Amino acid sequence: MKLLINHRLFFFFLVLFFVVAGVDLLNLDRFLYKQLCSAVLPWTAVPCADFYDIPIWNVYLLLAVLTALYNVHAEIRTTNKHLASHKK
Repeated sequence: MKLLINHRLFFFFLVLFFVVAGVDLLNLDRFLYKQLCSAVLPWTAVPCADFYDIPIWNVYLLLAVLTALYNVHAEIRTTNKHLASHKK
């Protein structure tokens, strides 16, 4: 349980990774796009595209950037702890 508390941001990104991958692989994004587009069509008068899909490499690139930011955040926290201990 302590591992989960100390690394909650990592586990959040891990869950987010699987959720986004599942949404993309199951084509739920295409379904949601069609529903949203058809709902706003009367107000916008812009025809909906026949096909919509987020490229999977964009999804994984975004999640890789988030993971890198998590690691940078963790290292900054560690460095700040070391600096605080030397300051005492």
